[in-house]
Amino acid sequence: MRAPCEAVSRRLIPRIKSLLVNILYHEYRLTQLQISQLLGVSQSSVSRYLNEQRGTWTGADRPEVLEWLRDAARKLVEGGVDKNAVLCEICRTIRSSRPEILKVAA
Repeated sequence: MRAPCEAVSRRLIPRIKSLLVNILYHEYRLTQLQISQLLGVSQSSVSRYLNEQRGTWTGADRPEVLEWLRDAARKLVEGGVDKNAVLCEICRTIRSSRPEILKVAA
């Protein structure tokens, strides 16, 4: 038996980070170093997300999730929001409004 948080940490969070990194890189034109500093991850991790070596599960690739991530990217770039709070907010939103995503992730 697995707790929902296991699926979240194993599949959902890496995919969310991957999508967020791609939004920051392609839409905001930030460098890998800028993204790594903004998200508090290594530049190597950013590179792996961009090269699809990490966070490749596609169960969360839904239009509404991408909109939440675009909003999160905007908040992160504008400043004044904690990166961990953004990830927690996205997870809470998915758990409450799209629980079927977690069932697929399990």
